[in-house]
Amino acid sequence: MRMDPPTDLPEERPGLSQTRVATLFAALLLVPAAVLLVLWLFAGRPVLVGEHEHDFGFVTIDGEIATAAHTFRLRNRLREPVKIEQVHTTCGCMTPDLDRDVIGPGEEIELKTLLELRRVGPRHAGVIVQLEGHPQVELSVRAIGRPSQRLRSVRNDIPLAPDEPMQVVFFGSAWADEWDDMTRAPRPSVDVPPGIRAEVSQWRLRNAGARDGRTPADWQGMIELELEDEAALEIGGELLIRWGHDHELSLPITARSEVHSEAGSAAEPSGPGSPAGSVPGGR
Repeated sequence: MRMDPPTDLPEERPGLSQTRVATLFAALLLVPAAVLLVLWLFAGRPVLVGEHEHDFGFVTIDGEIATAAHTFRLRNRLREPVKIEQVHTTCGCMTPDLDRDVIGPGEEIELKTLLELRRVGPRHAGVIVQLEGHPQVELSVRAIGRPSQRLRSVRNDIPLAPDEPMQVVFFGSAWADEWDDMTRAPRPSVDVPPGIRAEVSQWRLRNAGARDGRTPADWQGMIELELEDEAALEIGGELLIRWGHDHELSLPITARSEVHSEAGSAAEPSGPGSPAGSVPGGR
């Protein structure tokens, strides 16, 4: 005798097993993420929290050296004291100064740093704070050194003589924050006393610099000078080079002697990139 299947059994829901698998899979993913978060909060974070990097930006070098000072303030985030074993730097240009070597729970220390800049361009230095029983803490500072004088020449004066034209080579550094386009810096102007003729005969770009503005564009110019009236040397005066609104370079004008003439001949440029000062125009 054939029996019909019962009709009062609950209907199967085909999507139930897939939902349980997806939930289980999501839970398995969340557990490692939670563990990593806990490890980062309690083990991965530095023991001393606070500012770990500082950027001085542009620092003007007026003379042979410039200094920039900054104080890092670091707080002990633990519930126990932390002892600093040693503080050292990655560069001899950096000097650290720590006010104490034991930091209580939640307390803050001050770590003073002094950065020295002796040359133009980017500078980076690090400070390593070694702790007893804990990972070291690394701090860093960076700066861009640039000269206070944007115009320069190897000559200290301009010796002139009748019937002997003079050529004076000079250089300019154009920084991105001072010019709309440092590769299109305007031609400088010159002022001289009456009786002397002067004009900028050359002005060319030697180096375009970095696009991020961390190094300047380097320019080179030449000034043609000629003594038209000897009385101008008796009065005295100077060659004044003006560039933009803020940059000037002044060189005193003197009477040329035999010593000056020989020195000028020796300074004749040997190529486009040579830092020549001035030479007699007829050479």
